[in-house]
Amino acid sequence: MSQHNTGRIPFRWGTGVILLLALALRWPIPAPSWTHFDEIAFIVLPLGFWSGDLNPHYFNYPTFHFYLSSLLYLLYYLATSAESVEQFVAYHLLVDGRDLLALVRGVNTLLAVATVGAIACLGRRLYGVSEGLLAALILATMPLAVRFAHLAIVDTPAVFWAVMALLWAVRARQAGRVRDFLVAGIFTGLAGATKYPAVLVAVPVATAILLGRPWPRRHIIWMVSGTALSFALATPFIWLDAGQFWDHFADMGRTHLLADSRTEEQAWLYHLRYTLRHGLGVVAVVAAAWSLLWGIGQRQWQELVLLAGIIPLAAVLALAGSTFMRYALPLAPLLALLIGRLVGMGCKYPLVSGLVILTLVAEPLYASLRTRSLLSGQDTRLEAQAWLQTHLPQYQRLIQVASKCGQLQVLTPERVQVRQTHYLQSYGSEALLRAYALLAQRDDLPPLYLEVKATKAQDSTSAPAAIIHYQHPVCPEQDIPPDSQSLLAASQWRAVFSPGRVEAAIFDQMDWYFLPIAGFDQVEKTGPVVRLGTRSVNETSVRIETPSFFEALHWVLRGHQARVEKNWRDALQAYNRVLEIAPRPEELIGLEVGRYLYTQMGRTYAQIGQLEQAVRFLEQAVALKPAYQEAYNELGVAYASLGAVEKAVATWQELVALHPDFAPAYFNLGRALWHLERPQQARAYWQQGVELTPKAGRLQQLLEEED
Repeated sequence: MSQHNTGRIPFRWGTGVILLLALALRWPIPAPSWTHFDEIAFIVLPLGFWSGDLNPHYFNYPTFHFYLSSLLYLLYYLATSAESVEQFVAYHLLVDGRDLLALVRGVNTLLAVATVGAIACLGRRLYGVSEGLLAALILATMPLAVRFAHLAIVDTPAVFWAVMALLWAVRARQAGRVRDFLVAGIFTGLAGATKYPAVLVAVPVATAILLGRPWPRRHIIWMVSGTALSFALATPFIWLDAGQFWDHFADMGRTHLLADSRTEEQAWLYHLRYTLRHGLGVVAVVAAAWSLLWGIGQRQWQELVLLAGIIPLAAVLALAGSTFMRYALPLAPLLALLIGRLVGMGCKYPLVSGLVILTLVAEPLYASLRTRSLLSGQDTRLEAQAWLQTHLPQYQRLIQVASKCGQLQVLTPERVQVRQTHYLQSYGSEALLRAYALLAQRDDLPPLYLEVKATKAQDSTSAPAAIIHYQHPVCPEQDIPPDSQSLLAASQWRAVFSPGRVEAAIFDQMDWYFLPIAGFDQVEKTGPVVRLGTRSVNETSVRIETPSFFEALHWVLRGHQARVEKNWRDALQAYNRVLEIAPRPEELIGLEVGRYLYTQMGRTYAQIGQLEQAVRFLEQAVALKPAYQEAYNELGVAYASLGAVEKAVATWQELVALHPDFAPAYFNLGRALWHLERPQQARAYWQQGVELTPKAGRLQQLLEEED
């Protein structure tokens, strides 16, 4: 009987126990009341596919796991929902998709556990039963693997497919069956179609095959064909929308691979000191290094296969500008195999081997247990959000400092606008118009909050706001601007929610996970320290309810469509309906929506010749956002049309000072100055406009003819 077939019953029982341990450390997943920044993609992309447009229009990740998630959501909808597809998508994509994230988190957790089982099988085939079980035990308890098992991200499933590809490559080498070559290729393609760097598994897969006996050409063809076909089918728009793919892919490479490391240390040193040290444990790191060096001159094909997987993955980690801890996840199963191989070689004496195994897993098991305990417990952001809604229900405006720390995840106009972009991309404006109308009729919407900048908060006429201050080692105080610091110094704090002595713990500096990787005894909860206070002003707060907010957005979009059709009266009627719902739209439905509304009203009034009204609204748009070049330009045109040419000239001069590359302002300035009989200045501005717009050569010819 071959080595990998020996001990079948003990192997099955041992693997079963280890899988239960892995499941206990990874389940139950914490409810997604708070979400990781990267998880938003698993709401907007899978639901976008329901429109029939399978192009993600977003290529930072391949699409395979998003397609699977979309199918999962469809089954969930059919099994649980009585509302229409349009209602379901509108609510989950634009408002709250946390129940969908729970589904993906559950699937990813099961895939993480399945990866442990696959490593047991792979270790058994490479080295034997004991080594396979040891590798599985090490991976099951490894903090690096436990920490990210529950998140709705592509890393965990990519690791699963990569391990499956390597397992079937070893099967192909040992059995020589054509179907094993094909399956190994399919899994390799699926790994790359889940996350781009996972395609590096092709290196150890090819190594495992090529180090074996000479294979018939058809075996290799089957494997390569399986890889290419599965990758192409699982992420087809890499080929069908190649231009956009390369733009996104190149931008991602510049951001994550080619940029300078965002930590004070070099990436390789950071991963050695933090990712490996705390993701595996000290003893495990030493064991992995020892296994790499053990018998360096007498390596067998198994070690060469593992090295072929470790070297390219380690090189990417060492060279990348982004030092996210989870980027090391593909290394975890390979290192577990190396450690299992080393320990398995010394398992001749049960007592000694038991002590060795206990020493090896004690630190990572403790870290994994504490990780799961914290993730399953309270989070300060959730506590603060509940307190805010209970004790300060009248406070709709929030000032959140620091802006880049892990903030309360409440419904805001800015959050809706981000998701609106994805909705429009997939469904179009007509569907969005209906979606807002449907949301305006719901009575189960969460409270709406309006984010206020600290600079605006200094204005004593603005409405009262709740101040939320976040403190954590991953978002240091020096990142807070001076105006925010003065606001914090003058605030009276109403409540504080602390996770413990976070300054005494060690955190992954790049992932904003707010979960320690060491120093667990000092931390009782996840999340930053959250302080809540209020800012009292003389003005009474005017609140807009969430259904009214969506009704206002519906009418904004109705006005836009009427403008596209050049139906100016209907456009103004729609925009004025918005003002009836939110008389101060910049405060009640968001700064960007308010700026857009005022600009469009100014343009529309200009179209029907009511220039005084046009100036009024354009001035309001510019006051909200002085750097908004289109509103500035339109305001200059309105002044000129009213005969206030000097004011128009002053407006355009301010515009070119703010935006020196905005060519239309130079042409408008030249025209106005020519009208004021200042031809020399007019030509100078025209010349600048021509230089910015090479195609305006005809204008240059006209200028020369005037001379």
